[in-house]
Amino acid sequence: MLGSDVGSADYTGWTPFHEAVRTQRCDIVELMINHGSDVRWPVQATAPFSGTPLAPPGPDEPLPVINALHIAVGIYSRRYDATSQLFSPEIVRLLLENGIDPNAKAMHIGRLSSCGVLEDASPLQILFNSVRIPMRWAAKYPPGFFAVVQLLIDYGADVRGIANGLTTFHIAKFEGYESLWDFLRKDEPIPTE
Repeated sequence: MLGSDVGSADYTGWTPFHEAVRTQRCDIVELMINHGSDVRWPVQATAPFSGTPLAPPGPDEPLPVINALHIAVGIYSRRYDATSQLFSPEIVRLLLENGIDPNAKAMHIGRLSSCGVLEDASPLQILFNSVRIPMRWAAKYPPGFFAVVQLLIDYGADVRGIANGLTTFHIAKFEGYESLWDFLRKDEPIPTE
Protein backbone atom coordinates (compact mmCIF):
# COMPACT_ATOMS: atom_id res chain seq x y z
CA MET A 1 0.00 0.00 0.00
CA LEU A 2 3.12 2.16 -0.26
CA GLY A 3 2.82 3.64 3.21
CA SER A 4 -0.67 5.04 2.80
CA ASP A 5 -3.17 4.87 5.64
CA VAL A 6 -5.59 2.06 4.73
CA GLY A 7 -8.07 3.45 7.23
CA SER A 8 -8.24 6.99 5.88
CA ALA A 9 -11.86 8.05 5.64
CA ASP A 10 -13.77 10.87 4.04
CA TYR A 11 -16.16 13.09 6.00
CA THR A 12 -18.84 10.34 5.98
CA GLY A 13 -16.52 7.65 7.31
CA TRP A 14 -16.36 5.98 3.89
CA THR A 15 -12.98 4.31 3.35
CA PRO A 16 -11.30 2.56 0.44
CA PHE A 17 -12.12 -0.65 2.35
CA HIS A 18 -15.87 0.08 2.15
CA GLU A 19 -15.52 0.76 -1.56
CA ALA A 20 -13.70 -2.55 -2.08
CA VAL A 21 -16.54 -4.35 -0.28
CA ARG A 22 -19.19 -2.48 -2.29
CA THR A 23 -17.52 -3.34 -5.60
CA GLN A 24 -16.91 -6.93 -4.46
CA ARG A 25 -13.15 -6.84 -4.88
CA CYS A 26 -12.34 -9.79 -2.64
CA ASP A 27 -8.64 -9.57 -3.45
CA ILE A 28 -8.52 -5.93 -2.36
CA VAL A 29 -10.65 -6.58 0.74
CA GLU A 30 -8.26 -9.34 1.82
CA LEU A 31 -5.19 -7.18 1.08
CA MET A 32 -6.61 -4.28 3.08
CA ILE A 33 -7.49 -6.52 6.05
CA ASN A 34 -3.95 -7.91 5.97
CA HIS A 35 -2.63 -4.34 6.04
CA GLY A 36 -4.68 -3.16 8.99
CA SER A 37 -8.14 -2.14 7.78
CA ASP A 38 -10.65 -2.32 10.61
CA VAL A 39 -13.60 -4.38 9.38
CA ARG A 40 -15.81 -2.78 12.04
CA TRP A 41 -15.15 0.84 10.99
CA PRO A 42 -18.58 2.48 10.51
CA VAL A 43 -19.77 4.71 7.74
CA GLN A 44 -21.42 7.56 9.63
CA ALA A 45 -23.65 9.06 6.98
CA THR A 46 -26.44 7.82 4.76
CA ALA A 47 -25.46 9.93 1.74
CA PRO A 48 -23.34 7.16 0.11
CA PHE A 49 -26.45 4.96 0.03
CA SER A 50 -29.31 7.37 -0.55
CA GLY A 51 -27.72 9.06 -3.55
CA THR A 52 -28.49 12.46 -2.05
CA PRO A 53 -26.55 14.55 0.43
CA LEU A 54 -28.33 14.74 3.74
CA ALA A 55 -27.97 17.36 6.40
CA PRO A 56 -25.66 16.19 9.17
CA PRO A 57 -27.37 15.18 12.39
CA GLY A 58 -27.91 17.86 14.98
CA PRO A 59 -25.73 17.99 18.10
CA ASP A 60 -28.16 15.83 20.09
CA GLU A 61 -28.88 13.34 17.29
CA PRO A 62 -26.90 10.11 16.98
CA LEU A 63 -24.75 9.50 13.94
CA PRO A 64 -25.85 6.74 11.58
CA VAL A 65 -23.82 3.55 11.82
CA ILE A 66 -23.40 1.32 8.77
CA ASN A 67 -20.54 -1.18 8.56
CA ALA A 68 -18.87 -3.23 5.81
CA LEU A 69 -21.08 -6.27 6.45
CA HIS A 70 -24.20 -4.15 5.92
CA ILE A 71 -22.71 -3.08 2.60
CA ALA A 72 -21.79 -6.67 1.64
CA VAL A 73 -25.32 -7.97 2.24
CA GLY A 74 -27.30 -5.46 0.29
CA ILE A 75 -27.29 -1.77 1.13
CA TYR A 76 -27.23 -0.17 -2.28
CA SER A 77 -27.88 3.15 -3.95
CA ARG A 78 -31.33 3.90 -5.36
CA ARG A 79 -29.67 3.97 -8.76
CA TYR A 80 -28.52 0.38 -8.28
CA ASP A 81 -30.43 -2.44 -9.99
CA ALA A 82 -31.18 -4.84 -7.14
CA THR A 83 -32.45 -7.56 -9.46
CA SER A 84 -28.91 -8.03 -10.76
CA GLN A 85 -27.40 -7.91 -7.29
CA LEU A 86 -24.64 -10.40 -6.58
CA PHE A 87 -23.42 -11.46 -3.19
CA SER A 88 -19.85 -12.41 -2.34
CA PRO A 89 -19.68 -15.23 0.20
CA GLU A 90 -15.89 -14.84 0.17
CA ILE A 91 -16.08 -11.22 1.33
CA VAL A 92 -18.72 -12.01 3.95
CA ARG A 93 -16.53 -14.86 5.25
CA LEU A 94 -13.49 -12.54 5.45
CA LEU A 95 -15.50 -9.97 7.41
CA LEU A 96 -16.90 -12.56 9.81
CA GLU A 97 -13.54 -14.27 10.31
CA ASN A 98 -12.04 -10.90 11.19
CA GLY A 99 -14.48 -10.09 13.93
CA ILE A 100 -17.43 -8.26 12.43
CA ASP A 101 -20.61 -8.88 14.39
CA PRO A 102 -23.20 -10.88 12.38
CA ASN A 103 -25.96 -9.20 14.42
CA ALA A 104 -24.71 -5.59 14.36
CA LYS A 105 -27.58 -3.35 13.36
CA ALA A 106 -27.40 -0.51 10.87
CA MET A 107 -28.39 2.19 13.35
CA HIS A 108 -29.91 5.67 13.22
CA ILE A 109 -30.34 5.60 9.47
CA GLY A 110 -33.92 6.72 9.21
CA ARG A 111 -35.87 4.57 6.84
CA LEU A 112 -33.72 4.02 3.76
CA SER A 113 -36.08 1.40 2.34
CA SER A 114 -35.10 2.41 -1.19
CA CYS A 115 -31.57 1.37 -0.27
CA GLY A 116 -32.47 -2.08 1.02
CA VAL A 117 -32.50 -1.03 4.65
CA LEU A 118 -35.17 -1.04 7.29
CA GLU A 119 -34.55 1.08 10.34
CA ASP A 120 -32.09 -0.55 12.76
CA ALA A 121 -31.77 -3.71 10.63
CA SER A 122 -29.35 -6.59 11.15
CA PRO A 123 -27.28 -7.95 8.24
CA LEU A 124 -29.68 -10.88 7.79
CA GLN A 125 -32.67 -8.52 7.76
CA ILE A 126 -30.91 -6.29 5.21
CA LEU A 127 -30.06 -9.32 3.07
CA PHE A 128 -33.66 -10.51 2.91
CA ASN A 129 -35.11 -7.02 2.54
CA SER A 130 -32.76 -6.17 -0.33
CA VAL A 131 -34.11 -9.09 -2.37
CA ARG A 132 -37.71 -9.20 -1.10
CA ILE A 133 -39.41 -6.84 -3.56
CA PRO A 134 -37.28 -7.17 -6.73
CA MET A 135 -37.03 -10.95 -6.36
CA ARG A 136 -40.78 -11.45 -6.18
CA TRP A 137 -40.91 -11.97 -9.93
CA ALA A 138 -37.44 -13.43 -10.52
CA ALA A 139 -36.93 -17.16 -11.02
CA LYS A 140 -34.37 -17.55 -8.24
CA TYR A 141 -32.34 -15.65 -5.68
CA PRO A 142 -29.13 -13.97 -6.90
CA PRO A 143 -25.87 -15.95 -7.00
CA GLY A 144 -24.26 -16.32 -3.60
CA PHE A 145 -27.45 -15.48 -1.70
CA PHE A 146 -27.90 -18.80 0.10
CA ALA A 147 -24.17 -19.15 0.81
CA VAL A 148 -24.21 -15.73 2.51
CA VAL A 149 -27.35 -16.64 4.50
CA GLN A 150 -25.67 -19.86 5.67
CA LEU A 151 -22.46 -18.03 6.63
CA LEU A 152 -24.38 -15.50 8.71
CA ILE A 153 -26.24 -18.31 10.47
CA ASP A 154 -23.02 -20.28 11.02
CA TYR A 155 -21.50 -17.22 12.70
CA GLY A 156 -24.50 -16.74 14.99
CA ALA A 157 -26.90 -14.40 13.19
CA ASP A 158 -30.27 -14.12 14.89
CA VAL A 159 -32.94 -15.57 12.60
CA ARG A 160 -36.00 -14.46 14.55
CA GLY A 161 -38.55 -12.82 12.27
CA ILE A 162 -36.59 -13.35 9.05
CA ALA A 163 -39.29 -15.54 7.47
CA ASN A 164 -42.03 -13.06 8.38
CA GLY A 165 -43.30 -11.28 5.31
CA LEU A 166 -41.90 -13.75 2.81
CA THR A 167 -44.56 -14.89 0.37
CA THR A 168 -45.00 -18.06 -1.65
CA PHE A 169 -43.08 -16.30 -4.42
CA HIS A 170 -40.04 -16.12 -2.14
CA ILE A 171 -40.50 -19.52 -0.52
CA ALA A 172 -40.56 -21.32 -3.88
CA LYS A 173 -37.05 -20.01 -4.52
CA PHE A 174 -35.76 -22.07 -1.58
CA GLU A 175 -35.90 -25.20 -3.76
CA GLY A 176 -32.78 -27.17 -2.92
CA TYR A 177 -32.44 -25.23 0.35
CA GLU A 178 -35.48 -26.62 2.16
CA SER A 179 -33.58 -27.31 5.39
CA LEU A 180 -32.50 -23.66 5.46
CA TRP A 181 -36.11 -22.55 4.98
CA ASP A 182 -37.23 -24.89 7.78
CA PHE A 183 -34.60 -23.37 10.06
CA LEU A 184 -35.56 -19.78 9.22
CA ARG A 185 -39.26 -20.30 9.76
CA LYS A 186 -38.75 -21.77 13.23
CA ASP A 187 -38.44 -18.16 14.36
CA GLU A 188 -36.07 -19.10 17.15
CA PRO A 189 -32.68 -17.67 18.03
CA ILE A 190 -29.66 -19.77 17.23
CA PRO A 191 -28.41 -21.72 20.24
CA THR A 192 -25.03 -20.54 21.45
CA GLU A 193 -22.33 -22.99 22.39
